[in-house]
Amino acid sequence: MSAQQIPEQQAAGLALAARRGRAPKWHLKGQAKKMYDELSMEELEAIAEPDEDGETGQKPS
Repeated sequence: MSAQQIPEQQAAGLALAARRGRAPKWHLKGQAKKMYDELSMEELEAIAEPDEDGETGQKPS
């Protein structure tokens, strides 16, 4: 996963949480707010999910 995909994936995750009612909509800013307004739940899920190989971009601790 490239470094550019991580912020996009995080923004999609925030927008998805707001769509599901798990986060307040007013909390969204920037790209997350734009994604919330423009993308469907299915599109947000596809972006927010980790790659098929299971990598999330996080290093093990």
